[in-house]
This record gives sequence, structure tokens and C-alpha cells, in this order.
Amino acid sequence: MKLLAYVIPFVKDAAKAVKRICREEFKEVVDETLTELLGIATLVVRMYAIRREGEQEVLHLWCAHREG
Repeated sequence: MKLLAYVIPFVKDAAKAVKRICREEFKEVVDETLTELLGIATLVVRMYAIRREGEQEVLHLWCAHREG
């Protein structure tokens, strides 16, 4: 349960960060390579953006639920 308490604020912060990113900054994913590398069976990575935030580069993913 301690992990869940950590994950929920992180997800909310991530959602706010994605809203700050202009959709034009995202690049469409043409295959499922990112999805496979991340091992997220229930989601499919549709778009991504890499942004410099402070001294770090952050990968933002736009995912959708896998159909079927």
C-alpha cells in the first residue's frame, strides 16, 4: 500500500505535465516498440515528447487503452 500512495501523486503530476505540453511537441509512434520495451500490456503508446526540464530530459508518453 505504501507504493500506491507514492504512485497516485506521481500520476497526477504527470497528467498536469502532459497538459502543459503543446500537442505539436508530441511525435506520433508508428509501431509498438515503446509499448513493448516498457512492457505495458494494457496500454499502447501513441505519441511521445522529450523535453528538457531543468537539467534533466524527461520522456512524456501519450498512451491509450489497448482495444480488444
